[in-house]
Amino acid sequence: VASAPRDPVGGGQKNRMVCGIPSSPRLGNTIRGYRRRVFTPRPADLLAVLAGGFIGTAARQVVLLLGPAAGLAVANLLGCALLGILDAILGSRRQRLRCFLVVGGIGAFTSWSSLAVQGLSVTGLTVLVFEVPAGVGAAWLGRRLGTRLVRRGRTRT
Repeated sequence: VASAPRDPVGGGQKNRMVCGIPSSPRLGNTIRGYRRRVFTPRPADLLAVLAGGFIGTAARQVVLLLGPAAGLAVANLLGCALLGILDAILGSRRQRLRCFLVVGGIGAFTSWSSLAVQGLSVTGLTVLVFEVPAGVGAAWLGRRLGTRLVRRGRTRT
């Protein structure tokens, strides 16, 4: 795991790369001062991404049974919310689990590239205008929920 220089905003904590994603070591930390580092994945991390991608793709196909437009919207919004929750819970810990769930699983489950192609039609453009802000909102709500879960877990132990 490569680390970046000290973050003046984040209380002196170092930002890290976790499975190729810049991540903060604690809740509320920012990624200011982050410098791109070369990421050399470990074979086990690649296998975790592949396994998560397999499961994420299968889950997406099940959700798409709702219909192409509705299924795509559900997959993307649910994926945004799950990403927010997992980001708050995992932070930069448990690198292999993050590779499996976030990069592989949610990466394969959501389909923003398909959303972009869908946006080329008039009907798709309408979905695009509403789905992107809703996705950002879902990720924000997911992060808040994940943060509360982490804080609740700390007070119980």
